[in-house]
Amino acid sequence: MSICLYGFSGIAFPTIYSSSIGFKEESKVPEYYPGDGVHVVLKKNEKFVFVWPEKWSSDSVVSFKLVRIEKGQKAKDAIKDNIPVYQNDSVTCYYLEYPQESMPLLMGDYAWQLKDCHGNTLLQTRFTIDTISSSKYDVIIHENIWMYLKEKLDGSYQVSYDKSLKIHYFEPYTISSTQRLRFCIYDNHRNVVLKTDDSGTMINYSYAVQSPLIQSGDNWVTIPLGNNCQYNQIYYLETWDAKGDRLFLRFKCVSKKIDIGPNNNETEEYE
Repeated sequence: MSICLYGFSGIAFPTIYSSSIGFKEESKVPEYYPGDGVHVVLKKNEKFVFVWPEKWSSDSVVSFKLVRIEKGQKAKDAIKDNIPVYQNDSVTCYYLEYPQESMPLLMGDYAWQLKDCHGNTLLQTRFTIDTISSSKYDVIIHENIWMYLKEKLDGSYQVSYDKSLKIHYFEPYTISSTQRLRFCIYDNHRNVVLKTDDSGTMINYSYAVQSPLIQSGDNWVTIPLGNNCQYNQIYYLETWDAKGDRLFLRFKCVSKKIDIGPNNNETEEYE
């Protein structure tokens, strides 16, 4: 059974599996949310709210940090090492509503942390977003939206604005300082439109582009698509690391900002 918690001012907490946290449907808001092991289902028009004990914020501000957990990472390591998805160092109340203008929340594992004004850790926990509703959200895409790669393709696609593909790429191995992103982009008919060799050097292109430099660990890189990808078309990005493990992304090129879902998967028709 899933439930939806309503805490204050009509704000709905995302749907969660009651079996995963062990409290009844009629219970009040838990002491903090989402807690360890909680599985979240995001639905249309629900606001994602983080909650913690009111006493922690009664006398001073608290610092909030949210990060994605990469494959094989522990929550504490992700909080320490990964670039925050969202951070706010001046929260004055006992909850935080995730801003719509921030990076869209995607399916996967997350960790969040609270610290008091002296830098002491009050809370450090992890949760999982299992499903994101396919219903449309009224959110506007901006140029600074970063896309996350997947181990397996599903039925969704993400949006590339003005032929520039911004992705988060994690390189788990030690590489040289001259290593560039290894990738291949192909169209719906499996025709290759952009491709690199294992050093990241372009070997197939119809318009001069250069693969971005990468380093070990987190990389936030932009792939200029140039005239290789046409508007209104679906394309596939495939990357591989130093040992050949591959990640994927399905994307669509658009020429202007459009309404999309919070996971950057839903688009409207446009000119």
